[in-house]
Formats: sequence, structure tokens, C-alpha cells
Amino acid sequence: MVRSAAIGFGLVASENDVLARYRELLDRHVTAARQLLPDNARMWDVHTHLGVDEDGMSQTPEQLLDEMSAAGVERSFTFPLNDPDRVPGYRVPNDRVLAWAEASEGRLVPFCRLDLTEDPIAEANRCLDRGAQGIKLHPRAQKFDFGARGLNPVFAVAAERRVPILIHAGRGLPAIAEDLRELVERHAGAQLILAHAAIADLQHIGRILRDHPNVVYDTSVWGVTDLQALLATAAPEQILWASDAPYGMMQSASLQMLRVGHHAGASPEQLRGMFWGNAERVAHGVPAATLSRPLMDGPPRMTFQRLRISDYMMTTMALLWMRQPDMPGALGLALRACDTEASPELAEVAELIETASLLWAEGLTRDQPEQITLYTRAASRMLQVALTLLHTS
Repeated sequence: MVRSAAIGFGLVASENDVLARYRELLDRHVTAARQLLPDNARMWDVHTHLGVDEDGMSQTPEQLLDEMSAAGVERSFTFPLNDPDRVPGYRVPNDRVLAWAEASEGRLVPFCRLDLTEDPIAEANRCLDRGAQGIKLHPRAQKFDFGARGLNPVFAVAAERRVPILIHAGRGLPAIAEDLRELVERHAGAQLILAHAAIADLQHIGRILRDHPNVVYDTSVWGVTDLQALLATAAPEQILWASDAPYGMMQSASLQMLRVGHHAGASPEQLRGMFWGNAERVAHGVPAATLSRPLMDGPPRMTFQRLRISDYMMTTMALLWMRQPDMPGALGLALRACDTEASPELAEVAELIETASLLWAEGLTRDQPEQITLYTRAASRMLQVALTLLHTS
């Protein structure tokens, strides 16, 4: 029996239809965005995970490699998830990632993950000796701060071994800018990748670390406004494309970066750098020779109509992530605000909003966690694409 999804403003679709519609829309918009990729461009994702996480997320090397192939990604930095089997000191999950990377014929570039409370320097050296090419730190998951005392030895190892450190700099952190400045200035030979566009403290970090060529940012953010803020803060040479797979999706992440970068005026050479060249340079421990001006020179300009649509879509995100119904009816308001008769250029945005609503409603009818996740994450991707189009067309 085919089930149906219904939402409060009159849309009804079968379960099979809504998934097919989602896949067709995603493929259509990803294919269109790929036309913005310059000739001879290559794609290197600098933020992916492998293994299992205590939050229930997981990704096998086969799944990661399949997603890379589907998205046209040649190479990825990868590291363990917050594995329940991480004690002592991430040794077991680090060994798994090293083995999976070795079997990938160079497509997976392994980083070792450290816990600062469990002999991190010994584990870092052990993994680097075995082929790890970088270090991953997650202060929120491992509950440490950015104080120089604990991180100085790790930065010293990274500088000595000429490998990058990727640090979670997204949600769930206190102000981190001043501690980071002390670390990168003391250890100029260490390449620091700030994950998630450093949204934990982007404005402060961007202001005080603007002229540090050994500091780069990955673009694994959901919100298009965060990505635009990064392009207005950092030099193109400091930006590395990333998806955060399996939490993020390579196809939608590449669509967002291509459309936002193109809309910001990135040259073909700058796009090639953000998708490949900057990652390759950082992987070899080399800072940028020069830092150009940020691509965006001010806030994005949007009409009140588009601002309303954007605000209504963002209103729904917390509800969607908590798997709650759209009690405010915000997506209905976003759809009405599109007014496609007067604004035909918003027809594609309206189509994506409709599909997100159907996926969300179907997800709320499910009992199995994996099915709930399937539909809610698909709905999130539709809204991510819709917001990207809204801000870049």
C-alpha cells in the first residue's frame, strides 16, 4: 500500500512520488550548478567522517567512496566519528581509518583524531608514522577548551611534521578567537583548518587572523548566509570546500559553494583553488604565498520579498531538526511569499519549498529512526537548495 503525505496548505503526494520528486529536483539543480565549475577543475572534500558515532550516525568507506564518485569528488580528508569504541585515545577508530584509507588508492587522505586527556602526542606520532596526513580535534565532543596549555604540544607536533590540524569550530563552543591567535602565532609552521567556516566566532576570528596565511576555513556549513559571511571575511586562498559527510551531502554542498562563489564574482582560478588547489597546498604544509581581498565586499542585497521567504524558511529549521511539525505554518508563508505570478523567477524556489513540506510531513508519520532521518534530511536539503537559489539568483 502506498502511503500519502499531506500538509496544512493543500499539498498531497504519495510516499513514492515525494521521494522521486526530491531526487529529481536535487539532480536537476546539482547538474545545473556543475556547469559553473571551471574547465579542468578538480574536487577535494576536506571534511568527511568514517565509522560510527555515538549519536547514531555512521558511514562506511564504501558509502563515502560511492558518494565521492556520484559527486565527482576525487579526494577527501577523512577521520573517525565520535566512536563509542574510542577509548583509549581513539586508537581503534584511528587504525580503522588508516586501513580504509590505505585500501582507497589515495582517494581517502586519513587524519588521526585525538583526545587531549589520553596521551594525544603519543597517539599523534603513532598515527603520523603509520601514514596519517593530518590531525582532527573536536573540542565540543571531547570537552576541552582552546587554551594554549593543552593545545601547544599538538600544534608543535603539527608544525614539526608539516601536517594540518582540522579543529571543529562550529556550534557548541565559547569564544575561541584569542586562544587561536596565540596558537597560530606561536606555531607558524602549523596549518590550521577551521571547520564549519569558524561560525562559532567567525567575525572575531576573521578580524584578528585576517593576515595569517597558515589559517584556512572549510565550507561545511548548512546556511548560505554563513558561507557568504565567510566569503566577505577570508581571502579566497583561505577557503577549502567541504561537505561534512555523512552529516552533510557532497552534491548539495558543491551546489551551494558553486552558486555562492560564482555569485560573489570568484574567478575560474579562484574556484579551482577553493575546490582543489588550496587543499592540496595545505596537505603539503604550505601556507598561501599571498592573500587576496575577500570576494564579497559587503552584505548581500535582497528585496523584502526574498528576505521574507528566507526568514520563514529559517524559522522552520529548528523545528525540522527536532522533528516537530510546522506549527507556525512558516513554510506555507514562505510559499505564499514567492508569489510566482508576479515573480516567475521564484518558481523553482517555490517548487523546492513544496517538496520540502511533503518530505517533512512524511517523516512525521514514520516510526523507524532511519526512515525519519531519511525524510527530514531530504527536506533539509531541499530547503538548503531553495535558500541558495534565493540568495544567488
